[in-house]
Amino acid sequence: LMAYEEGDFEEAGNLQREALRLRRNLDDPREVATSLNNLGSLHFAMGRHEEARELCVECLLLQRRLGDPTGEVISLQNLGHIALALGEPDEAERRLQESLDAARRLRHGVLTARSLLGLGAAARSRGRAAEVRRYMQPALARAMQIGAEPLAIEAILGTAWALGHDGDVRPALELVGAVLGHPDLDPGTRGAAERLLQEFQDSLHPHAIAEALEAGRSLTLREAAVRLAGMLPVE
Repeated sequence: LMAYEEGDFEEAGNLQREALRLRRNLDDPREVATSLNNLGSLHFAMGRHEEARELCVECLLLQRRLGDPTGEVISLQNLGHIALALGEPDEAERRLQESLDAARRLRHGVLTARSLLGLGAAARSRGRAAEVRRYMQPALARAMQIGAEPLAIEAILGTAWALGHDGDVRPALELVGAVLGHPDLDPGTRGAAERLLQEFQDSLHPHAIAEALEAGRSLTLREAAVRLAGMLPVE
């Protein structure tokens, strides 16, 4: 895991495969599932989507045999994102909806929000702005309820895309500004916000874009969430 975080995917893969071999020899199925999930995530990060899917399917089947509903939800989410990366939106939606249903049965706030965000991403891949907003608003409310700021930021950016897609560019840019003004933004999220900003560059005069971004930077995440969610519970 440390090698993965440092970007040394080759070393991370070697270590994870060795861990998987040892865990299979120990006949420890729960830890085997952990290694399968880790290896699947690694292959996904490397763009090896078919290999990632094979590992995640094996992991899912094992988790079902073990009666591990939380692990099952995570594997379904992983398979949904893999299908999305492979250009299979129908399969992605099927897996992610299954994960959402299971997460709601568990009353697991983080997993529910992640499934909603995944379904929003699938809708975005089809250019369906109304569907994106339908998924992002409850994801945002749930993320704010449980204090999961990274998930809230993802929901805000998803909603910003939907607003911009429907022609509401200034409020979309204000949301992007709110995200870019967050003091602890990780590089991946900052990159996603900047890519979204690039999509809107030709929609308004540069001065208007700068004004909207500056207005957004004055918003806290909670203020942005309240603005979007209206009467949805965000306390």
